[in-house]
Amino acid sequence: MSASPDDVRRLERVWSWRYVDPAAFADGLAIVPHSPERLVLEAFLAWREQRLDEALTMVSQILETPHLAWGWRSRARGVQGVVLVELGLVEEGVAAHREQCRLAEEEDDTVGLARGLTNLGNAFEFASPDQSRHFYLEAIELARTFREEHTPSASTESMAMEALAISNLHDVQLRHGIRLAPEIPGLATAEELARKGWPELGHHIRAVRVRTRLELGDTEGALELARDLPDPASMRDVTNAISVVRTRAVISGVQGHPEEGCALIDAVLHRVSLPFQIELLDDLVGLRESAGDLRGALEASRRLSDAILTCHASQARTAVLALEVWHRTRAAEELARQANKRADGLRAAMADLRRNHEQVREMTTRDVLTGLHNRLHLWEVGEQMTATPPDEPAAQVALADLDGFKAVNDSRGHATGDAVLRQFAAALRAAARPEDLCARYGGDEFVVVRPAGVGGSLADDLESLTRLGAVRDGDPVRASIGVTTVQDSDFQHGLDRADQLMYLAKQRGGAQVAREPGT
Repeated sequence: MSASPDDVRRLERVWSWRYVDPAAFADGLAIVPHSPERLVLEAFLAWREQRLDEALTMVSQILETPHLAWGWRSRARGVQGVVLVELGLVEEGVAAHREQCRLAEEEDDTVGLARGLTNLGNAFEFASPDQSRHFYLEAIELARTFREEHTPSASTESMAMEALAISNLHDVQLRHGIRLAPEIPGLATAEELARKGWPELGHHIRAVRVRTRLELGDTEGALELARDLPDPASMRDVTNAISVVRTRAVISGVQGHPEEGCALIDAVLHRVSLPFQIELLDDLVGLRESAGDLRGALEASRRLSDAILTCHASQARTAVLALEVWHRTRAAEELARQANKRADGLRAAMADLRRNHEQVREMTTRDVLTGLHNRLHLWEVGEQMTATPPDEPAAQVALADLDGFKAVNDSRGHATGDAVLRQFAAALRAAARPEDLCARYGGDEFVVVRPAGVGGSLADDLESLTRLGAVRDGDPVRASIGVTTVQDSDFQHGLDRADQLMYLAKQRGGAQVAREPGT
């Protein structure tokens, strides 16, 4: 049940706190009544804490709700999109963000649209840096336009969105060498905006500025900026807090105290989720090496490899539909490559596991000789394919058996027999419709299932298979085929009846189709 108008007003206040005051956001979340809109807040928090499977589960529940208060469906789509992108499902994430933007435009939600465009910029950053830049620039323009028309107190989120878009633009420039126009503000301006609209993002941007100075060789400037970095234990947003932890740890190493950086990382490792552990462990390896602690570096490297494997498996389960998911973020992909360089043996083992998995999957669903689906797969999906909705054409099942196949095997050898089976399988695929399931049932028997609702005459489509061309100058390939409809969604009975009709075709001389009415 959707929230009442009074509850929606409370929820809007809590939503507005998520960036500017994460502590107040968490406290407010605890006292607002349960509703689909409240679940959006919970999903947002789960995403920020990298509980991605929980976030996706919540969003799916939210989007099933037919009626949501103004703005909340767009927000739910935004959470869905960022989670999908972090799981590596970029195409699906982009679709969610486009829907987020459409809903925001429909509701005349300028800040929501800027938020969606920023999300799209992040999703496109690797596939199309130029497109990513375009989205960020558009988000910046929308955020500025909103502030010109509203009071400062109503503009905190627009400041946060502009700060995030500016920061991400500079990230695009750094990673891809994209030139930015002179009028694009620098990271110092982004940090100032973030201090007003998303203070903890401001801390992250400060951390980025510190690391940038270090990469440019300006150690003194980096140390000066680092003085204002907060204690990460005081931060509520885990993502930004980890950025500060990593930067402070690097600074400890630069100052000649890598052991302090190691202690800082060790203090938070057990409190954060796997994706963050991967980032921290990668830094820990470097700090241990710089401290001369090779044993500690080796142990950290082993933990990093274990974390990557565990994270991979966990996210693959979350991603669904057999998509092998590894990427948590664009940085995680780079970390995976670095980890593989440190552990070539582990990379080879993972590759073997992936190959074995694909081989096992192929063996369980495909016939090796013909490439058709096998008997096991046929039984797995047969009942579902032949379930007939009311007023829809019934499913049809055909069973084909090659005439005289044993004699071909005995007289011409198994190589010729295999060629006959492959030729018939290829002809079967060509004769069937795209919706049909073609399977090798065993030996020289083949099954075709036409799903309920497709219609058309399966018997007519297979008629040409009764007499095919010769194989290796031999006699023509001949087949007897029985075709029936599936009544009452009983796949087993339909298959048995098709088998009986196939034998009837053989009794009539073979090389023909025996059919029941409706096929």
